[in-house]
Amino acid sequence: MQRFGQEVRLVVTNGEGGQVLDASGLRVDFELYQIRGFNRASVKVYNLTDATIGSLVGVRDRFATLSVRLHGGSWFTLIDGFYINNSIDEVKLPDRITTLYMYDGIKKKILEQHISVVVVNPTLQRMVDQVLNAGARAGSATPPNTRYQSFPVNLEDYELVPAVRNLEGSVQMCMKQLEMEFDFNMYTEKDGILMVYKPHLSQVGDTDLDQYGIVQLDTNNMRANPILAPAQLQVNSNLDTRIKPGAVLDISQLLTAAPGSPALTLQLADQFARESLAGYSRYQSLTVIHKGSNYTAQWNTQVTAVSPTNGTVAPVGASWFK
Repeated sequence: MQRFGQEVRLVVTNGEGGQVLDASGLRVDFELYQIRGFNRASVKVYNLTDATIGSLVGVRDRFATLSVRLHGGSWFTLIDGFYINNSIDEVKLPDRITTLYMYDGIKKKILEQHISVVVVNPTLQRMVDQVLNAGARAGSATPPNTRYQSFPVNLEDYELVPAVRNLEGSVQMCMKQLEMEFDFNMYTEKDGILMVYKPHLSQVGDTDLDQYGIVQLDTNNMRANPILAPAQLQVNSNLDTRIKPGAVLDISQLLTAAPGSPALTLQLADQFARESLAGYSRYQSLTVIHKGSNYTAQWNTQVTAVSPTNGTVAPVGASWFK
């Protein structure tokens, strides 16, 4: 089934890779939340048979893969091997709706595992590698790939004191401790972990933020006016699979004035956003939500992003205490 040229392909498999569901021809609505910690999603499938519902609801070891495409273009996989941890079947006449709740498979395989590691001559990279490798062994999984994005040069290789560090608990809890210590956000990817550092404006020259591939935002692709502040950007656009956590958004071509604004305002709007308000035209995506359907007009991406800033210096003179 497709509407407005929007196609959604959902396949559910069991733990051995055998196919349980191919939702071709059925209505499928989805919401994917790519947020700090791990990705999660909900998918609604309409009017499944009793036998198929029985193979999904309340059954363990079910994994979902969901792909999308628009107007006959290339397929893009948004949800890849997500573990279905809960499901609900309900009747809302004239439809019967099965909702599948799921999260990234790497969470079940690795992040939920409990570990205890001792790291000698610790650096961020050594601690991350040992924590994730220990989690992979505990979950009988393949060690995940790791990516460091926008980190200042050599920060992940800097040797810390004391010379021995103990990390204990779930893998996710250990990674949260490192997030707080090194000021980065952790995200899950297919078979991997992404760590996104949030640099201060003075650190940009020591990071790869200026060299990283960017997503040029286009006013014509917006579903609503972007909300732009000196350090934060909120965008609601047509579904854009290029946008994911860590993606660098360039706002320099966005038109931030209303269509009825005076001609002079329209001429200066793009330069105003970049030079007068933001000061830096690149924003790092930190939270991304993709929503779509092959039956309704819903087909959009919502993103919250931040830009490096100089911060705010508070006065500390006597007047501060008056």
